[in-house]
Amino acid sequence: MDNVKWLKTPRSGVLLSVASSFLVSACSVGVKVSNTPVGEITFITYLVLFITSVLLSFNTNEKLFPKIELPLLWGRTVFSLPIVIFSYKAVRLLPISDEALIAYTSIIFTIILGRICLGEKCDKNKLTASTGILTGVFLITVGPAPVNSNYLNGCIFSLLGALCDACSYIVLKELVHLHYSVILFNYSLSSLILTAPFYFIEEWTCDFIPLFALSILGTLQELFITLALTTEQAGVVCMIHASDIIFSYGWELSLFNETYTFAKITGALLVSLSVIFSAYLPQNDDIALSEENHEEKQVSIV
Repeated sequence: MDNVKWLKTPRSGVLLSVASSFLVSACSVGVKVSNTPVGEITFITYLVLFITSVLLSFNTNEKLFPKIELPLLWGRTVFSLPIVIFSYKAVRLLPISDEALIAYTSIIFTIILGRICLGEKCDKNKLTASTGILTGVFLITVGPAPVNSNYLNGCIFSLLGALCDACSYIVLKELVHLHYSVILFNYSLSSLILTAPFYFIEEWTCDFIPLFALSILGTLQELFITLALTTEQAGVVCMIHASDIIFSYGWELSLFNETYTFAKITGALLVSLSVIFSAYLPQNDDIALSEENHEEKQVSIV
């Protein structure tokens, strides 16, 4: 990562997380209004991501298949690929803002797993920010929910996506010592192999315009979130990524005739303030704990 000098700019990961969340919301809108099969969108997105990663790797001397990290690189696909499929399925069955209510329960899972697996501190600031985000999301999406099979199936897809999302953040954080092109190359290649069978399951449309637009947005989103995790904690990135709910709510208001209510406006403001608060959390919260763990390992070796 040393050759990406601009990533050393203070809190560049925060900006990348916000940019990624905007692209996620834009992808959700595109999938919702498009009739293109989810498997086809996913496959073409990973094809574009694969081509992009190959082009990026030309400027590096990194091994594209590092032996030690290869199981973790390909194992990440087990968590990351279902996120895309589940979220795309859910957004077609639920209002975008309702889907975000369940999707961002991943914040709690990520903070807990970050503490257990990465040694990231789970202090009162993180808990305050995550509580504010989840409360705000609830206020935005509060209201009578239609109890039917489509809605319930959408909730299940979204919850599964949230669980996979949290695991993906943790695995990806473990890989950030590798060059981002190596991470993207292995992720896109393994995902291509796993999504190819959708060709025999779905009736693909080969509709160029939505496929091209969604694949570009999805590729940039994946690139931004990968780079963001090179400079920020997994828990902080996940919390800042919750700004997606603000963008999604904006799309709902402007494109899908969502009604204004005091609760929804209050929720949007609460999420915005919590995300801003997350951006100002100390960047090196976990350094002391990580160093302490490292010293303990050295002592045990001696």
